[in-house]
Parts: sequence; C-alpha cells; structure tokens
Amino acid sequence: MNSKIKNELGLIPPQALEVEAAVLGALMLEADAFRKISGIIKAESFYLDTHRIIFEVIKSLSDLNRPIDLITVTQSLHDKNQLDKIGGPLVITQLTSHVASAAHIEYHAYIIAQLSMRRQLIRESSHFIASLCDNDAELDEVVDIMKYSIDGIMNGSGAIIGKLQPQILSEALTEIKEACRIHKSGGLPGISTGFKMLDFSIGGWRRGTLAIVAARTGIGKTSLAMHFLKEAVKLDKHVVLYSFEMTASKLGQFMLSALSGVNRTVLRDGWTSPEELDLINKAVKALENQKIRIVDSGLSTIDQISRDVARSSMKGECDLVIVDYIGLVKTSSSNIYMSNADRIAEISGTLKQISMSNNIPVLCLAQLNREAEKFEEPQLHHLRDSGAIEQDADIVLMPFYDEKTGTKQFKLKIAKNRDGGSGSSIDIFPNDQFNVFSDKPDNIQVNYNPNRNIEPGEDNAF
Repeated sequence: MNSKIKNELGLIPPQALEVEAAVLGALMLEADAFRKISGIIKAESFYLDTHRIIFEVIKSLSDLNRPIDLITVTQSLHDKNQLDKIGGPLVITQLTSHVASAAHIEYHAYIIAQLSMRRQLIRESSHFIASLCDNDAELDEVVDIMKYSIDGIMNGSGAIIGKLQPQILSEALTEIKEACRIHKSGGLPGISTGFKMLDFSIGGWRRGTLAIVAARTGIGKTSLAMHFLKEAVKLDKHVVLYSFEMTASKLGQFMLSALSGVNRTVLRDGWTSPEELDLINKAVKALENQKIRIVDSGLSTIDQISRDVARSSMKGECDLVIVDYIGLVKTSSSNIYMSNADRIAEISGTLKQISMSNNIPVLCLAQLNREAEKFEEPQLHHLRDSGAIEQDADIVLMPFYDEKTGTKQFKLKIAKNRDGGSGSSIDIFPNDQFNVFSDKPDNIQVNYNPNRNIEPGEDNAF
C-alpha cells in the first residue's frame, strides 16, 4: 500500500519511523504503557510492516494479561515464527535501548495516528479523483462516498484523535478573546434571536449547539422558527430549513404575509385586492435574494439531512439549520422493532453531532406530551418520547400561554441553558396573524396597513 502511494504520486508517504520505534520501545519498558495508547493506535497505524508485527505481539500479550518486556516479546515472536521476519532479537534490543521511559508515549501515539490517517486519505483521494473524472458518475453520490470515506478514516479508523491540553487551552483562550471583541463592538457571540432578553440569556444561536423549541400542538412553534429564520437572514446568514410539516410554498406564503402585512387567510384563499398584490410583489423582490433554502421533500432520514448539511457547510452556505420537527424525521435503521423513544434518541444525538461537526447552531422543533396541559408552565419532563432530547440539547425553549394574570400572555420559557441560567420566562408579543413577533408590544403591527411601503433591506423586512 505504502509503495503504491509512492509510485502513483512520486512522493514519500507521511511517516515517522523514529517515533514508531520510540513507542514500541516504551511499551516494553513500562507495565501500564499499553493501556495509555490502546485507544489511540492499532497495528495498521504503523508505517513499517516490522513495527506492525511487533505491535500485534505486544497487543496479544496485553490481551492475555501477560508481562510486556524485551524477553516476553522476543519469546512470543519466536513462538509465532516471526522473529526472523522482523530482523532477529537485535531489532527488539535496539528498540528498548534508545528509550529512557514512556513519559511521552501518548503524545507520540497521536503523531503515529495522525500520520496513518494522512496516508489513508492519500490512498482514498486517488479513488475520488478517478470517480470525479468519470462523467457517468453522479456527483452527489461521489460526494457522499467521499464524505463517508473521510468520516470513516477520521472517526472509525481505530484511533481516537483528541486534543492535548495546550491546544485545548489555546483554543479556549482564543474563543474568550473573540467573545470580548464581539461584546465591545456591541455584537453577540451567536446569531441574534431577535429578542434582546433571550439573546442576553443564551448569547444567540451559538456554533456547535443544539437548541430545541418544544410546545404542544397549536402553540406556534413553526411561527417562532420562521421568526428566528428571519432574524438570521437579516444578519446575512445562510439558513437551511428542513420542513416535514409544511411545504416550501406554504412557508413562502408565511414569509410574504409577514413582510407585506397582508392577511394569511387572504393569501391562502385568493381574496387579494390590486393594492395587496402590489404589496406582495414588493415583498417578493425584498425576499428573493435572501439566503434561505427550504427542503420540504427528498430528504426524509436524519442521515440524509446530515450529508446535506455537510455539503452546504463545506460550500459556506449553512450558518443555521432549522428542523421542523423531530417527530417526523426518520432514521436509516431497518430495525422494525425500534421503539419511538430509541428513534428520537438516535435523531437527537445525530442533530447534536451535526451541530458540532459542522460548527453551526441547529434549531429543532419538538412536541410536548399531553401532561404539559395540566401544568401552568411546561417542564423538561414533558418532552415527548425521549429524555435523550433533554440530554443532547444545549438549549430548550418552551413557548406557552401564561393565564395566571388573566391576559393569556405569550411567553418563552428558557427550560435549559447549558451555558447560562435557566427557568426564567420572557414575554413575547405576536401580531394577530402570529407571523411577526417582538419583545416589545409597541413594535407589533397588528392590523393590515394598505399604505405600508416595503423596500428591500429595510430593518423590519423579513
């Protein structure tokens, strides 16, 4: 394999023979050394066949709970008729003679693992190039294969490549400094929600986070999601919405109604006057160049969504993902006996992985069970089907009507906030059509205004 890379590309594959020798020598010096690196590298991670054979023998001794040292490794190689193949006892002796201890064995193992992945990526890239040069191959299929291959190498190659403490601290410090810079400029670490108190509490939609908006049927989850979409595109963000409840056309009508001020029922039933049609046409012009992509068909499983997000993210065309809603998303599992709770758990876990692997916020809608109707405020245990949603989510928001004051005030409860306070609720003021929201009652346009002007880019444009 390694010679094949060299022959095809004219380059020497990535390797570090001295590091490989140091790791093997250290494994024979300290009793617990193998335990430190067993989850980082495997035999295939080594470049030299000789080193692979020696590592396999060391691993077999560890599996049998036998001592690992120069004598036992040499004897085991002899018993397996492999001692001459690796160059004799002198090779084993040389490995241990150049190493004083196993102090840095984990760091050295990470180097070996990373170089191994580089070699695997080089090998796979030749297959990708051949596929891309084949005009008969479907591009989407080739891209999917590439992604799966790369994911398999990075995540399933037997080496768990983590980050060492200096790198972790450096990245944390960089994030803190960036947050300070954004704060001084009056900005937010994440994408604004459009509600000042909510932004203050959660910092906006932050990268790598999974947020859940959960409520009973008819409360207005989709309407809130469309509000969050609007606020994101106002900031010139790319938003991808996966809709399993409403068609893209219906959501388009929702946006046009919100921007034009024309009643949603009027749009639905075709009662529009010439003046209203003029407002709608202006709204179309204001919306047509905004960075919104709505997927309402073709992608039904969570794995398909994951691949689609990865493709969009690689193109720089995905800053926020919205899924409406989790209960209608399917898994790729063929297990007909999978419970609904297990299905939801798999989907919520994958949504969290999508947010982290693509470094974007993911917003997903969810249902509450009937028990929520018996309480004045919804609780986390009212999440339908699976407690996994609560565990996977970084933020859980629960819209509800507060009837304690007799005014039926619409509120948004921060039920969970991994990086801040939770349990509080903020007042939200929707218009009569439930397509425009504000945290200030004076900012809501309640009635249709036929004289309202709409210009692309204005602050209150959708």
